[in-house]
Amino acid sequence: ISGGMLIPGNIPNIISAGKLNITSKEWARLGVPLGLVLMVLYFVWIFYIPFHIEFHL
Repeated sequence: ISGGMLIPGNIPNIISAGKLNITSKEWARLGVPLGLVLMVLYFVWIFYIPFHIEFHL
């Protein structure tokens, strides 16, 4: 997730930004807030929810 927040984070971002003529500033304006929200949600999902659910076999 954190790699997707900025253009140099991964190869598909570089290709997409080149094809769409998007600058780093434009990408970061959307990518950073969205990436931070998703990281918080995944943190809660991975570290909080499993400890509060009873697993029955």
